[in-house]
Amino acid sequence: DADGGMVSDSINTTIVNTSPVFDQGATITPSTVEIGTNVECSAIASDPDDGVASLSYIWQVNGSQVAVGSTWTVNSVDASVGDSLTCTAIAVDFEGNSTISTSVSSTIANTAPVVSAVQLNNLSPYTNDVLSVSPTTFDFNGDSVTLNYEWHVMDASNGGQDTIIQLGAGTAFSSLDGSQMMGFDRDDEVYVLVTPNDGTDNGAVVESDHAVVLNTAPSAPSVSVTSTANPPIEGVDDLTCTIVGASTDDDGDAITYTYTWYDPNGTNVQIMPGTNALSDIFSGSLTTSGLWECVVEASDGTDATSATADIEVDADWPGALTFTNCGQTGSTGPSQSQCNSEYSGTTLDGLVTLNGTYQTVEIPSTGTYQITVAGARGGYGLSFNRIPGDGYVLQSEFTLSAGDVLNVVVGQMGSDESSTNGGAGG
Repeated sequence: DADGGMVSDSINTTIVNTSPVFDQGATITPSTVEIGTNVECSAIASDPDDGVASLSYIWQVNGSQVAVGSTWTVNSVDASVGDSLTCTAIAVDFEGNSTISTSVSSTIANTAPVVSAVQLNNLSPYTNDVLSVSPTTFDFNGDSVTLNYEWHVMDASNGGQDTIIQLGAGTAFSSLDGSQMMGFDRDDEVYVLVTPNDGTDNGAVVESDHAVVLNTAPSAPSVSVTSTANPPIEGVDDLTCTIVGASTDDDGDAITYTYTWYDPNGTNVQIMPGTNALSDIFSGSLTTSGLWECVVEASDGTDATSATADIEVDADWPGALTFTNCGQTGSTGPSQSQCNSEYSGTTLDGLVTLNGTYQTVEIPSTGTYQITVAGARGGYGLSFNRIPGDGYVLQSEFTLSAGDVLNVVVGQMGSDESSTNGGAGG
């Protein structure tokens, strides 16, 4: 100035707002993202001016916005396997200044398929049954799912050793036939492992329930009963029970047979147990007349089946026996030779023995017999025109025992006389 003093100029200073800064950039968790995954975007931001910054988030698939917010569920409408997923965090201060942070991109991975309802169709199969499963599959990505089947048999005959006996993909391998060479037998335990695959990844392996194979009873044999005589005669001809068609066993078990004979009364009269013989004989000396039955039981040591056959045994009885007077008339009975001649070729041939005037015959077997007798008529009285009456007929049934002897007397009709007629014989 004029006084020689110093002169100072004033300076104006403008204070400018500072945008927020990120202390931690945007990050996506979890690191592996699949369709159906719930993802979260997180970041930490501050404001140098007052320390406060608000955050918001944007989700982008292949650079296009699909959602806002700190979390999002990845879905097959907005994203596909192989797409790039990023999230952007936006920090804003109180004056509206903003700063952004974009995460490292995550590639959307394939979602493995799942399989359920892996249940065997039969938990108590027999050796020749077919086991199968009809699982249900699901894939988040809508991919076609192929199922891989791994069939296991825990071999009871080999200490329960677990062996894979069938392996393959597709419905052709969804069943296991127990009758095939690599099948299963009695007491084995069977199960299957099923693995889903969508063409990219395998899903979790699911194990089915376990089936325990039951014993299969042997097939019933074919049986016949025969004799050397047709028909066989009681007390004479042997009966033979023969297996004409042997039993088979699906499990390969050894088979034994038990023969049981039943008489006409249904009484068990002979047993031959646990044999490999294909026939059994019942002695003819022990037979009686009637229907005889042979029951053959085939056993594999656990279960059994049976078959029956029967045969009719005839009594030692030639048929109805008709006695005559052997051609003899008069007051004396016939001779043995007369009766032998009379009955030759009839049902009484060789059976009648003369005992005085009696004809005797032995009853061959115990049973009920019907006996019919008829009285002879008397003779005509020619002088007085006397007409004789007819003889009376009687018929009844008798229970007789084998060995009983019948004594038979056969009379004759009365003689015709000029003045008197003869009386009738019995």
